Amino acid sequence: MKQLNQNISLIEKFLNIAEKYKLSTIFKSIFIMAIFALAIFIISKPTYFFDQYEKVKEERHKEKMELVMKNNIIIQNEIDNLLYKANANRVLLLQYHNTKNSLSGLPFIYLTATNESLAYNTTPVSGGYETLKTSLYPFVNYLSKHKYFCGDISELEKYDKALAYRMKGNDVTHLAMCHIDCEIPLGVLVLTYTHEVDKAHSCAAIEQMIRNSAMKIGMLINNKL
Repeated sequence: MKQLNQNISLIEKFLNIAEKYKLSTIFKSIFIMAIFALAIFIISKPTYFFDQYEKVKEERHKEKMELVMKNNIIIQNEIDNLLYKANANRVLLLQYHNTKNSLSGLPFIYLTATNESLAYNTTPVSGGYETLKTSLYPFVNYLSKHKYFCGDISELEKYDKALAYRMKGNDVTHLAMCHIDCEIPLGVLVLTYTHEVDKAHSCAAIEQMIRNSAMKIGMLINNKL
């Protein structure tokens, strides 16, 4: 009962103050005091909010890095399996990226090899496929439109002499390429052969294999799995 009387007394005091000074005046005073308190806090700890922002940014970056590392293991397993099933010598995954802009502000688009799978006694070439300017290789536009290509290096040369010349330097005689899309263009999956393919080789069968792998890899790159 004593506690109840005290609570009633407090309520009555508040109502008297509200009646005397009006609620709007009280709320204005509270708001001003809050702003004043915030200003004092910022002055005493000027880097607090910046530190908190950097902390959140770092945590998100860490989460993304962990996701990339996790997905990279799955992607590598996928291209290793593709290499085996297609009986190829090399599988390359190239991903689109942009790191520079023109003076007009438009981005330059590049391709960089991020994963490679190799058959026994096959030389790695991924180091030679870093930051390739897509504008210098017409075949990138062809592949973006048609999504798939399979043929000998002489057939590739009809569309893109520069790319064919580069691949000849990697001892490529036959290849298959598939564009990777998942809502947006993400990259290119490349199968290459450094030996003459036998009569049992089928570009139609390779197409089904490489498209299935490209779809899985695209979903992983775009964080849809």
